Amino acid sequence: MKGDIICYEEQKKSEKLIAALEEETIQRYHFDLERLQEREKQLEEELTEQIEKGDVIYQQVRQKVEEQTFTEKDLAERFNSLANRQNMLLRSKLNYNKGDFERLRELGQIKGGAMGSELERLVA
Repeated sequence: MKGDIICYEEQKKSEKLIAALEEETIQRYHFDLERLQEREKQLEEELTEQIEKGDVIYQQVRQKVEEQTFTEKDLAERFNSLANRQNMLLRSKLNYNKGDFERLRELGQIKGGAMGSELERLVA
Protein backbone atom coordinates (compact mmCIF):
# COMPACT_ATOMS: atom_id res chain seq x y z
CA MET A 1 0.00 0.00 0.00
CA LYS A 2 2.75 2.36 0.91
CA GLY A 3 4.42 1.68 -2.43
CA ASP A 4 1.12 2.39 -4.23
CA ILE A 5 0.81 5.75 -2.46
CA ILE A 6 4.37 6.71 -3.42
CA CYS A 7 3.70 5.67 -7.03
CA TYR A 8 0.45 7.64 -7.01
CA GLU A 9 2.23 10.73 -5.62
CA GLU A 10 5.02 10.34 -8.18
CA GLN A 11 2.44 10.04 -10.93
CA LYS A 12 0.67 13.19 -9.72
CA LYS A 13 4.00 15.06 -9.59
CA SER A 14 4.81 13.84 -13.10
CA GLU A 15 1.42 14.94 -14.38
CA LYS A 16 1.87 18.37 -12.78
CA LEU A 17 5.35 18.69 -14.29
CA ILE A 18 4.07 17.61 -17.71
CA ALA A 19 1.19 20.12 -17.45
CA ALA A 20 3.62 22.86 -16.40
CA LEU A 21 5.94 21.99 -19.30
CA GLU A 22 3.03 22.02 -21.72
CA GLU A 23 1.86 25.39 -20.37
CA GLU A 24 5.40 26.79 -20.62
CA THR A 25 5.73 25.42 -24.17
CA ILE A 26 2.41 27.01 -25.15
CA GLN A 27 3.44 30.34 -23.60
CA ARG A 28 6.83 30.20 -25.33
CA TYR A 29 5.09 29.37 -28.63
CA HIS A 30 2.76 32.36 -28.27
CA PHE A 31 5.64 34.60 -27.25
CA ASP A 32 7.74 33.46 -30.22
CA LEU A 33 4.73 33.84 -32.52
CA GLU A 34 4.17 37.43 -31.33
CA ARG A 35 7.87 38.23 -31.81
CA LEU A 36 7.79 36.76 -35.33
CA GLN A 37 4.65 38.71 -36.20
CA GLU A 38 6.24 41.93 -34.90
CA ARG A 39 9.39 41.20 -36.90
CA GLU A 40 7.30 40.48 -40.00
CA LYS A 41 5.51 43.80 -39.59
CA GLN A 42 8.83 45.60 -39.09
CA LEU A 43 10.31 43.96 -42.20
CA GLU A 44 7.25 44.88 -44.26
CA GLU A 45 7.60 48.50 -43.14
CA GLU A 46 11.31 48.49 -43.98
CA LEU A 47 10.61 46.91 -47.36
CA THR A 48 7.93 49.50 -48.12
CA GLU A 49 10.35 52.26 -47.11
CA GLN A 50 13.10 50.83 -49.32
CA ILE A 51 10.69 50.54 -52.25
CA GLU A 52 9.64 54.16 -51.79
CA LYS A 53 13.30 55.26 -51.64
CA GLY A 54 13.97 53.22 -54.78
CA ASP A 55 11.06 54.92 -56.54
CA VAL A 56 12.38 58.35 -55.58
CA ILE A 57 15.89 57.47 -56.78
CA TYR A 58 14.45 56.05 -60.03
CA GLN A 59 12.53 59.27 -60.67
CA GLN A 60 15.66 61.35 -59.97
CA VAL A 61 17.76 59.24 -62.34
CA ARG A 62 15.02 59.38 -64.97
CA GLN A 63 14.89 63.17 -64.67
CA LYS A 64 18.69 63.43 -65.00
CA VAL A 65 18.62 61.20 -68.08
CA GLU A 66 15.94 63.40 -69.63
CA GLU A 67 18.02 66.51 -68.86
CA GLN A 68 21.13 64.90 -70.36
CA THR A 69 19.20 63.82 -73.43
CA PHE A 70 17.92 67.38 -73.89
CA THR A 71 21.43 68.79 -73.38
CA GLU A 72 22.96 66.32 -75.84
CA LYS A 73 20.29 67.12 -78.42
CA ASP A 74 20.87 70.86 -77.96
CA LEU A 75 24.65 70.46 -78.25
CA ALA A 76 24.27 68.30 -81.36
CA GLU A 77 22.04 70.94 -82.97
CA ARG A 78 24.52 73.69 -82.11
CA PHE A 79 27.43 71.63 -83.41
CA ASN A 80 25.60 70.93 -86.69
CA SER A 81 24.71 74.60 -87.06
CA LEU A 82 28.32 75.63 -86.47
CA ALA A 83 29.60 72.97 -88.89
CA ASN A 84 27.13 74.21 -91.53
CA ARG A 85 28.31 77.79 -91.07
CA GLN A 86 31.94 76.72 -91.35
CA ASN A 87 31.13 74.79 -94.52
CA MET A 88 29.42 77.87 -95.97
CA LEU A 89 32.44 80.04 -95.12
CA LEU A 90 34.82 77.54 -96.65
CA ARG A 91 32.75 77.31 -99.83
CA SER A 92 32.60 81.09 -99.98
CA LYS A 93 36.41 81.33 -99.65
CA LEU A 94 36.89 78.62 -102.27
CA ASN A 95 34.54 80.40 -104.68
CA TYR A 96 36.31 83.69 -103.97
CA ASN A 97 39.71 82.06 -104.58
CA LYS A 98 38.38 80.40 -107.71
CA GLY A 99 37.20 83.80 -108.95
CA ASP A 100 40.61 85.32 -108.15
CA PHE A 101 42.34 82.52 -109.98
CA GLU A 102 40.10 82.99 -113.02
CA ARG A 103 40.77 86.76 -113.05
CA LEU A 104 44.50 86.20 -112.76
CA ARG A 105 44.42 83.67 -115.60
CA GLU A 106 42.47 86.08 -117.79
CA LEU A 107 44.88 88.89 -116.86
CA GLY A 108 47.78 86.63 -117.75
CA GLN A 109 46.25 85.91 -121.15
CA ILE A 110 45.68 89.61 -121.74
CA LYS A 111 49.27 90.47 -120.80
CA GLY A 112 50.71 88.05 -123.29
CA GLY A 113 50.46 84.78 -121.37
CA ALA A 114 52.28 85.90 -118.20
CA MET A 115 52.17 83.24 -115.47
CA GLY A 116 53.69 82.66 -112.02
CA SER A 117 56.15 85.27 -110.74
CA GLU A 118 55.91 87.32 -113.93
CA LEU A 119 52.14 87.68 -113.40
CA GLU A 120 52.72 88.55 -109.72
CA ARG A 121 55.00 91.45 -110.79
CA LEU A 122 52.38 92.74 -113.19
CA VAL A 123 49.60 92.66 -110.58
CA ALA A 124 51.69 94.15 -107.79
